[in-house]
Amino acid sequence: MSRWPSARCVSRPVDYTPGTYRDRPGSLWEFTWIAGDKDTTSGPRHAIEQTYVENDGTEYAIYLSVPSADWGEARQQFDAILRSWEP
Repeated sequence: MSRWPSARCVSRPVDYTPGTYRDRPGSLWEFTWIAGDKDTTSGPRHAIEQTYVENDGTEYAIYLSVPSADWGEARQQFDAILRSWEP
């Protein structure tokens, strides 16, 4: 993956899927970026976020970010988190 120009945190979408989570309105957003030298972990990153709105109006965002090299295992962990998530 080549470095992207200029900005400290330039994200690139991988996938965005509006839909439902636990029968509630939500969306799944996956993206990548290059973390800068001032970030805790610099270099290529991969992230995913599941959002949804609960019956009482509370909004939730379940987020995971890892170095891109670790994405395969991390995605499996994220899916396990989503299966067991309880607000």
